[in-house]
Amino acid sequence: MLTTALLTVLAFRAGWRVAMMTETDVIQAFAQHYMQETGGAKSECAAAPSAVPGAWTTVQCTQLNGTERLYHVNRFGAQVFPERHMEPQS
Repeated sequence: MLTTALLTVLAFRAGWRVAMMTETDVIQAFAQHYMQETGGAKSECAAAPSAVPGAWTTVQCTQLNGTERLYHVNRFGAQVFPERHMEPQS
């Protein structure tokens, strides 16, 4: 009985987290990751609905030199694919 109650609470909590997660939460989390990796600014990051299968949104962070990083994120807040680094075209 206690095990069932505990599982119910954990499932509710997990569902609540997913239901309450916003794109802003995702942008903030991946912008922080981007800042730690590159020293860039949060203002260099924005998000848009993703066309990648399994991804809910794509966070794109673009440095002043044109280099960009793409983070494809699912509805659970997890990265679907490793980030992609693109150097500016010359």
